[in-house]
Amino acid sequence: MILSCNTVLFRKYPLEEALAAVREIGFEYIETQAMHPFCPHVDVDTDDPVWFAEKAASFGIKGVMALWMANGRVIAEKESVEKGIRTLHWCKAAGIPVMHTGDGMKPEGMDDDEAFSILKDRLLQMLETAEKTNVILDIEPHGTFSLSGKGLKRILSISDSPFFGINYDAANIYRAFFIENIQGSTFSRGSNAGIGEGQGDDETEVLREILPRVKFYHAKDIKNGVCQVLGEGNVKNDECIKILKEGGYKGAVSLETDGSNTKEVEIEMAKKGIEYLRRRIN
Repeated sequence: MILSCNTVLFRKYPLEEALAAVREIGFEYIETQAMHPFCPHVDVDTDDPVWFAEKAASFGIKGVMALWMANGRVIAEKESVEKGIRTLHWCKAAGIPVMHTGDGMKPEGMDDDEAFSILKDRLLQMLETAEKTNVILDIEPHGTFSLSGKGLKRILSISDSPFFGINYDAANIYRAFFIENIQGSTFSRGSNAGIGEGQGDDETEVLREILPRVKFYHAKDIKNGVCQVLGEGNVKNDECIKILKEGGYKGAVSLETDGSNTKEVEIEMAKKGIEYLRRRIN
């Protein structure tokens, strides 16, 4: 497994500060986001992918493991197909092997069958480009279907392509909701917000069910709705990483928070997090 860190920990700071902080902590691999204004570290419309790759390398980063695309609310945003295709090509040029997206909340008044039909059609359009560029398209638990085991398996039924899978965020399954960027700086919880922490599917059971299709893993911990140092919250990361290890998983295990703290606090949390992960993945 590859130990990675999401620059979203330092989303309130410029890319250069985020890269410097990640290296100070001890990470050699990262993932990042193109989600303005939440985490504006990449803009696929204006940033040169080769420049970005060289910038990361100049800080001692050995590899950028994934990129979260903009317009990742696939069901609700028809622009997601165009942006996803553009981002896949950008990832290819930057040497990034995985692109993250999500299903997002279905619009009010839309039934599940219609929502899934839209999701399937748009993901298949993106997947065609993913296969051509050799960049993996994966879905993070971020919406109407993906926050449950049943929903994830339904999404995976869309295609058995090796370039299509899951970015498994156990914390999102555990808390059964996510924070979604809507129209710039307005935020809303996902459609399963009423379930509450620990009342959804068990994150270890879901992982076992979809393990062969997991392409990426977010190591994040939560307690009372707040991101914690790994091991100090309620998410079963210990068990999940053991499941990954026993299952022969060779992808990235990437430290993540919501980046809401000061840089100093995030650095201290991440220093503890990297030691937690080193003890478990080696």
